Amino acid sequence: MAHPFERLSAETAPLLTLFGPLAGTVGALVRAAPLLAGRIMQAPPRAIHAIAIALHQAAESATAETLVVMLSGAHPRDLLRDALPNSDARLYRLLDRAALPAWPHADYLMLDAVLRTDVGDMLLRREGIARSLVREAHAVMHSSPTMVRARHAVASQYERERLETIVIMLDVLGLTRTLAAIPDRAGSKAVARRVMADFGRAEAPDIDFPVPPGWTRVRRISELWEHGRRMRLCVRPGEYGAGDYAVSLLMNRSVFLFHAEQGALAQFRRLPANTWAFGQCVLARNVQPPETVISALTAHVKEAGVVLLPAMVGDALDAVLQPLRMRDHDSAEDDAADDVLGLDELAA
Repeated sequence: MAHPFERLSAETAPLLTLFGPLAGTVGALVRAAPLLAGRIMQAPPRAIHAIAIALHQAAESATAETLVVMLSGAHPRDLLRDALPNSDARLYRLLDRAALPAWPHADYLMLDAVLRTDVGDMLLRREGIARSLVREAHAVMHSSPTMVRARHAVASQYERERLETIVIMLDVLGLTRTLAAIPDRAGSKAVARRVMADFGRAEAPDIDFPVPPGWTRVRRISELWEHGRRMRLCVRPGEYGAGDYAVSLLMNRSVFLFHAEQGALAQFRRLPANTWAFGQCVLARNVQPPETVISALTAHVKEAGVVLLPAMVGDALDAVLQPLRMRDHDSAEDDAADDVLGLDELAA
């Protein structure tokens, strides 16, 4: 909240920019007591932050004269202690690593709250502390026990939200075992190994899909990952897009079949109205199998009554509707045909 006398100073000199949202307030105080400028100029980062915290805490309850006396006669450490009497003893020194300019009040309160918990080591091990890091640590502090123990595996909002998504999904699936027992302060590789162990137990629900002779259906995500690892395919864990393949298997959006003798992995993709499309069939290192293998596979699936479309519906729609993006029709006959159909009928 802005101080009532902040309007007294409209300048934002380079010195005052160190105080960020409090620049106007500090400017007004310096105009009232110019000697404060010399003290502020020599202040290290921890002192700037301590002064900012004291000004935030004073809010609208103090006058300009009171604040000038306070800043002129007290050590920044004492200002911090008076403003946050129950703060962690390490806070003042830690403020030396906090990024400038000064922060909003809420961020300082989050910093102190985080520092007084086990999550505080997310900050203590960093050379520089940005506001974004404090907010992430505060979010971890209020998350699940698993997230708290795995806090060293996340370094940004992006990483935290992704890991939290996996933790929640494993809980919903009832598969949280090894991840729930992860040691405190475990790193990203340890988290990845335990996620792979837990998520690998996920199994696709039963579905009526024909399996040709010699082929077996891949039911578990761990099976899919093992085939990908052994065959060096993009479905192996850690590869870009491998997660989508795993989720597709789990949701029955894809059926994967494996042929041990041929060493082939095939994918069929589920489409609307219980129709399907052939996705791909590859050998190790994405080598294409003989065409006879693919034709025999798709023929058996069709003979079993599966409606197998020659392309994905979305891709087909894009191709068929592409002429609508053209500015001019290819011929006058096209224009006439559209006129006969009428826009009302097109929209019906």
